[in-house]
Amino acid sequence: MPHQRLLDSNPEGADIDGVHTDINNQLLAPVLLASYMPADFKGIVLNTTIRPVNNFINATSNTLPTRILELIKPDTVSTEAGRAKYKHYQQLGYELTHFKV
Repeated sequence: MPHQRLLDSNPEGADIDGVHTDINNQLLAPVLLASYMPADFKGIVLNTTIRPVNNFINATSNTLPTRILELIKPDTVSTEAGRAKYKHYQQLGYELTHFKV
């Protein structure tokens, strides 16, 4: 799957590691790997951390994910972290759907 990594040194997302942008400065890869979300991001987020996605969003960045996907491992620690994230998203008013895989 085409992807690119945003460098951690620039949370605004201007520095791209090894992948080019088009003439409108749009990223060419459909998947971004990062420890933050770039300004004005409007895509789907796959969160692999124990923190809720909202903890990564700067209040002034205009970032609004269209969908947040959380993968929860079936161990006790991950399950508890997943429940905490679920409650956090619920308090923020997100529409939540749970799929047991």
